[in-house]
Amino acid sequence: RGMRQRLGLADVLIKNPEIIILDNMTQFSARIKEIRKKRKLTQKQMAELLRTTERNYQYYESGAREPNLETFVEISDILNVYTDYLIGRSDVAERR
Repeated sequence: RGMRQRLGLADVLIKNPEIIILDNMTQFSARIKEIRKKRKLTQKQMAELLRTTERNYQYYESGAREPNLETFVEISDILNVYTDYLIGRSDVAERR
């Protein structure tokens, strides 16, 4: 039998970048829902502000779809939070 190679976190992240993306999208979905509710906006209102369907917006909140870059920035602008907060790279949400 061959020796088992021990992998560190960096090796896993390099070899499986989709893990990072999946985790970030999970954070994104949870955070847009949390902030939307905090702002007292409905999914329908968010969809209207984004000029999309309510169902499409629901896909963002459920993690079934990822917004394109333009929509991602627009969501950040509407909710008045940093993009880094939405993907879990920062815990500072509110823009000053």
